[in-house]
Amino acid sequence: MKIALAQYKSLAGELESNIKGHEEYIRMAYREQAEAIFFPELSLTGYDLYTDLSIGFSSTDPVLDRFKEVSKELGMVLGIGLPIRKEADLMISMLVFFPDGSIHQYDKELLDADEEPYYKAGNSSPIINIGERTIGLGICYETLHEKHYADRSDRGAEVFLVSVANNASGIERAYPFYAEMAGKFSKDLLMVNAIGSCGDFEACGRSAVWNIRGELVAAAGVEEPKILYCTI
Repeated sequence: MKIALAQYKSLAGELESNIKGHEEYIRMAYREQAEAIFFPELSLTGYDLYTDLSIGFSSTDPVLDRFKEVSKELGMVLGIGLPIRKEADLMISMLVFFPDGSIHQYDKELLDADEEPYYKAGNSSPIINIGERTIGLGICYETLHEKHYADRSDRGAEVFLVSVANNASGIERAYPFYAEMAGKFSKDLLMVNAIGSCGDFEACGRSAVWNIRGELVAAAGVEEPKILYCTI
């Protein structure tokens, strides 16, 4: 199965532009015969703790209908990062759109201290199935803890999918840890990072893939708009 990792530069406050940008990346991945594409943390709005926190979607929000349509049209699975609102609570989430019209919502379970004043931790299933592969989802900070990978493995994950918005020093620290987790649990680990401004830091890219032995087998450049492809 061919998976695309969209190293994407979101524009804060530019929802329409970001929707169009996501669709452009999706169609590029389709032309390369990818069966699924995943975007960075909060890719639809941009990761910025100091923007308008009144923004929040639901999985049935009409603004997301375009992704349902494109998923069905192309027969692709789409993993989009966005804030989801549940009554008074705002979650850092990923919506996974399937060609049959179903949507899986995963909410980040473990928040960074900087996020806690603004967001609530979620408690949703982190497991999705694409074809015959079972994938365990994770979003940024929580993926820097070994218990995250133990949990996904216990739930039957065969592949770890990590969606982040991280700066250069953070990615430098994360690379050896991700390699260690891939090797320790004998799972492919796919990490997609944002590029560009994330409020008070710059996301640096370097999206990457590690194999079941913890070996780095593919990586994107620094601050480079790119789709990284891997076959799992």
